[in-house]
Amino acid sequence: EVVRRTGPSGACDQLDCEHLELQFTRKNTEGAPPPSAPARFDDTRGAQLEIDSAHAWGNQVTIASDGECLTAFGNDLVYDARTRQSTLKGAPEMVALKDGHEIRAQVLRMSSVGDKQAQHAEIDGPGVINMLDGATKERTLQARFKTKLVTGKEGFFDVLTLTGDAAFEELEPGQQLTAGQKPKLKQLLQADRLKVWLEPTTEAGKTAARPAGDSQRHRPHHVEAVGRVVAQSPDMTVHDTDRLLVWFKDAPASPAAPTPGSQPVSARPGAEPFVAQKPVGTIPAPAAGSPNVTPAPAKPRRPIDLSARSVDAHVIRVGSHNELEKVWCEGNVHVVQAPESKDDKGVDIKGQTLQLVKFPEGHVLTVTGELAEVMLDKLTIIGPEVNIDQKDNKAWVNGLGAMRMPSNADLSGEKMGAKREQPAELTIHWNGDMFFNGKYALYHGGVQAEQENSRLSCQTMQVFLDQYVSLKEGARKGPPARVENLVCDKSVRVEDTERKDGKLIRYQRIESLELSFNNEDGVMVAPGPGVLRLLQLGTQGDMMPAGPGTTATAAKPPSGAATAPKEEELKLTRINFLGRMFANNNTRTAVFYDNVE
Repeated sequence: EVVRRTGPSGACDQLDCEHLELQFTRKNTEGAPPPSAPARFDDTRGAQLEIDSAHAWGNQVTIASDGECLTAFGNDLVYDARTRQSTLKGAPEMVALKDGHEIRAQVLRMSSVGDKQAQHAEIDGPGVINMLDGATKERTLQARFKTKLVTGKEGFFDVLTLTGDAAFEELEPGQQLTAGQKPKLKQLLQADRLKVWLEPTTEAGKTAARPAGDSQRHRPHHVEAVGRVVAQSPDMTVHDTDRLLVWFKDAPASPAAPTPGSQPVSARPGAEPFVAQKPVGTIPAPAAGSPNVTPAPAKPRRPIDLSARSVDAHVIRVGSHNELEKVWCEGNVHVVQAPESKDDKGVDIKGQTLQLVKFPEGHVLTVTGELAEVMLDKLTIIGPEVNIDQKDNKAWVNGLGAMRMPSNADLSGEKMGAKREQPAELTIHWNGDMFFNGKYALYHGGVQAEQENSRLSCQTMQVFLDQYVSLKEGARKGPPARVENLVCDKSVRVEDTERKDGKLIRYQRIESLELSFNNEDGVMVAPGPGVLRLLQLGTQGDMMPAGPGTTATAAKPPSGAATAPKEEELKLTRINFLGRMFANNNTRTAVFYDNVE
């Protein structure tokens, strides 16, 4: 046993082992004053020796340092004074306890770089570090690695680098595990390489003040994961990612609440007076014998599933939990969130880049790609740059794109049958741009709309919905919105096709300069010049009147002859008009004005 006392406090460094080998070297006394008398051979003043190296081994080697708050166990210890490095090995493993943290690995190397405060350590894997949570007094955070862990300094930061199937695992607190039982994980971060920059200390050598209730664990400033990254938390799962970078910062301190009953000596100019809130009435106790009110069951979590080549996330620490502030994703981005109910479709986002900024009122989302696609419940938007602003409930696309939404009425204004289980999907394409604010949509450039058997094309289209559509998750309740009014401009064409058993039985096409629908009243107005083409089944041989006041009739069969069933054929009706066309779907009538042919 070797004991060395350091400093005036009497702190000890202690070594216990079975075998110890020491090598000494003479101290460098160059520049020191000459001794007052010649030193004898047995005079310790003349020896002037110091340890050059030390080697301790045996069944168990124990190291304890009061100054470093370190206790370590192994089988072999080597110290080299020239490199100021200590190497502790263990078979099958060495164990070290420092500041309550537990380290288990095969080899631990520790060295001092410069001053004593700058420590460098290397740990050969496979190994695990169980970190102590100062608040719960449990080791709920584990760091695992198969190749190596290296600690050091980069500027003001203490840095940890783990390689080889590296992982950080946060365990659920309070678990009582038996041998071979896997612990329940609260969070997981895994990659080929993990690098952590820990928050620096203040000039006084103490860690900066932390929010009340925060853990006393040394906190990260940012974390980088590289290679086969997997991250899991109650709110998000990240996979199929090559690089993940997470930045942490503390939430701004909340303003101190005013002391009750205190009055300011003098109010500042422009300061608003403080108005006391009315007291809340006492909630009456339930009557005797009344059944207890059962609280509504908590909704299951719907974690976000994210995959991308690279992910940069900024996180705000709020008390003991973290909240996402913003995220940037690049390369084959895919985001999925399960629907809240069976009638919803959830969230499905695809693109090459994604930027999300979180606000209390909602998210601001920008997705880009050759054909970026954003599906929020029953609303889908496609384009090279899709922007969703949940704060102001706006969406817009710069460039060509498409939009899909359910509707209970077709493009000609007729309501769908009541027996339909689901509303028909309305798809709108454009090659200019699009703007949508929840109740009004504007499309520019080569607009084409499709809904089942109906087609529409124009250059500019405005759509007014009968109800407000929210772009926020969980806020889209009730039946889907229906197109209330629709206004088309420039080179308008509307087609409607009807088939039965695969055969065409009716086709209608309207062409005009402008067109407007009022689905509530079932009214369609088309300013001229325009043309209506109607192809539908009619009795074979029947003809339109040859002219005003004349009627065309088919030849009558001979008297007494059996009447053969009349065959039907498709007949084309074409109506040209110069003024306008007025049609009412409710009364099934159409009126044409000016130079009608």
